[in-house]
Amino acid sequence: MKISIISPCYNESDNIEKFVYEIFKIFKKYKDFELIIIDDSSTDGTTKILLKLVNQFKNLKVIFRSSIYRDLSLSCFQGIRKAKFKTIVIMDSDMQHQPKDVIKLYKKYKKYKSDIVVGTRSLLKRNPGLGYFRQKSSILIILILNYFLGKRTSDPMSGFFLFNKKIYNPKNKYFSRGFKILVDLIYGSRKKIKVNDVSITFKLRKNNQSKMNLKVLFYILKFIYTKKIDEYFNS
Repeated sequence: MKISIISPCYNESDNIEKFVYEIFKIFKKYKDFELIIIDDSSTDGTTKILLKLVNQFKNLKVIFRSSIYRDLSLSCFQGIRKAKFKTIVIMDSDMQHQPKDVIKLYKKYKKYKSDIVVGTRSLLKRNPGLGYFRQKSSILIILILNYFLGKRTSDPMSGFFLFNKKIYNPKNKYFSRGFKILVDLIYGSRKKIKVNDVSITFKLRKNNQSKMNLKVLFYILKFIYTKKIDEYFNS
């Protein structure tokens, strides 16, 4: 299994060590894999923990992103550019995404020769891993995306997915801001992309708070507007 796992993080000192150990526990039998963590200028001690872990695991790469603008999508794109394998997984490091589910995504990816496999959450029923506002706002944005851009997956707001690096083209007009890189990859490409879904278990955060907020929603709505304007002038 040749795979690059990319995980952006910000202030995850309570979760990052457990996340790294879980990844290497599951993938220890695979020689050709790497875990790339992008630390987006953490201020809570996450950096110190990562410096210790990078000396412990040879397949762990850490990118310390220094910028006045913290941004999950920009962190992910930086990790993609550094990935050495063509099969790439994007996932959070806060333990809401379960490392064991990477195997589920990979199996479907190989079976159906997908371009992207999305780890989908159960948004239409009560999910303990999602707060009320986050769940309702995700449903609203998905309905808007489906209406204006067409349905490609049941959960375009997911932050957990696997894809083939060939669909990433640095020359594409990706929006590259905000928290939802999956939306950018699916709708930002002008090529037809084969997308499959896999249901995952979305866990409750045991430490810290979710980073989903109104700013995220603003970026998604701005992305839709930008995409429609681009389609209008290139039609």
